[in-house]
Amino acid sequence: MTNDKRGGQNRPRGQSVGRRNTYRQRSLKSGRQGDGQTVNQNVPQQDGEALRERKNRQGREQNAKKNAARRKRGKILTCVLLILILITVGVCLSMTVLFRISQIRTEGESRYSSEQIIEASGISEGVNMFSIKSEDVKKRICSQLPFVGSAAVKRVLPSSIVISVTPETVEYTIKCGEEYAAVSKDFKVLEMTEGAAEQTVVGLETAEVKAGETLGIADEAKQSLVSLKTAMDAVGIGEVTVIDMTDQNNIKLLYKSRYVLDLGNTDLLEYKLKFCIKVAETEQNQGVIDVRYVTDTNKKGFYSSKNINGEITLP
Repeated sequence: MTNDKRGGQNRPRGQSVGRRNTYRQRSLKSGRQGDGQTVNQNVPQQDGEALRERKNRQGREQNAKKNAARRKRGKILTCVLLILILITVGVCLSMTVLFRISQIRTEGESRYSSEQIIEASGISEGVNMFSIKSEDVKKRICSQLPFVGSAAVKRVLPSSIVISVTPETVEYTIKCGEEYAAVSKDFKVLEMTEGAAEQTVVGLETAEVKAGETLGIADEAKQSLVSLKTAMDAVGIGEVTVIDMTDQNNIKLLYKSRYVLDLGNTDLLEYKLKFCIKVAETEQNQGVIDVRYVTDTNKKGFYSSKNINGEITLP
């Protein structure tokens, strides 16, 4: 028996040992459970460390990609800047040192000499060919040399300029006061003369006339004259020496020096001209062929055998 101090009673010795053994077994069980719980808690801790490592690795990879892209952009920017610098240097050299003109030549048919064309162009040797404005050169040539219809400037590397010209032809000779203006189809004044031509236009009011410039007449008069010329070319009428435009609603022609053709306005001009040609083939005496009143519904004209003096304005 043992003395139990807490209770003041004596217990059998075996009972105390049994209780201690029971307590020891429980402790062992608790220890095993504790060890198992400790193992189970380490598993999520290891998973967390692996996740952090994976995130760190991904972050390093992303940073590496960003750095590579940044380096690539830097290289591209550097290349662009170098190219711009090279272009700038090239332009500066081409405008100052390179491509200086050492030869100027002309080509094309013209009544003007090569020296006259080059002088009118304003181009001189030693000038940089790319500093020349082609449009300004064309205008100078066509203005100073009226019988040049068009001009073109061609650069031939490294140092040559070729000026190509085409001739302008006289379409009308128009009486302007006491003089006569030789005019192109675009009404550019080519030259002023003192005598009438084989075919002369009279009766038009003109402004101040200067060779190389556009003839100053009313737009309505220009259109009437163009319509008449187009119709004359279409029917092939020749031997018209005078075109009287004094009254644009009653245009008159002197045909074969003995017929006055009263055409009226510009309506049905081709038909009117063909009618006059047929009448002139059958009538030998001088006279007036009147087709002023021809319309789509009235295709009749009249011929009057008479002296034609005073029937048309002459140069």
